[in-house]
Amino acid sequence: MAPKAKKGDKGAAGGAHSHIRARMAYLHKAATYLQTHLKPETNITTQYADNNDDDVEANENKASQPKSIIQATIPRQYITQMRSIAQKTQQRLSQETKRGFCKRCDLLLIPGETCTEEIQNESKGRRKPWADVLVIRCKACETVKRFPQNQKRSAKLAVRRKEAKATTAGTKVGVEGP
Repeated sequence: MAPKAKKGDKGAAGGAHSHIRARMAYLHKAATYLQTHLKPETNITTQYADNNDDDVEANENKASQPKSIIQATIPRQYITQMRSIAQKTQQRLSQETKRGFCKRCDLLLIPGETCTEEIQNESKGRRKPWADVLVIRCKACETVKRFPQNQKRSAKLAVRRKEAKATTAGTKVGVEGP
């Protein structure tokens, strides 16, 4: 009989926190679905209007707002919940997931709709191709994210050691004395 896996061990079931990862994935998918199916005119601009009015006028505006404008905040709430779950449980979000929403306002970044993308190269005359930077600007809060392009990341230390062992082992095996 095979030994039973302990409760916290990783295995075929996906690990000790698979239910947490499933919840975060669900929140991300739900936020994406809701954000992409909202009408474009109710996405961002109505949420960040100037709030210099009195409280009485604000209450009147809330009562007259269409339902779709109120629903536009739901994807942001889902992203906020996903981030807080990841922080509280010390789960890491993938790089792709983190780059998919604004750090400041938790808005899903959809190119052309909720953000603008451009590649900047501030080198003199754009001579250095390795200095290209992808700039993503959130249309809601004007936060800028900058990601280097064309920059090859070095291999992790464990991978470099394995490669070094493989090359030294290959030379030792292939070289035999007379």
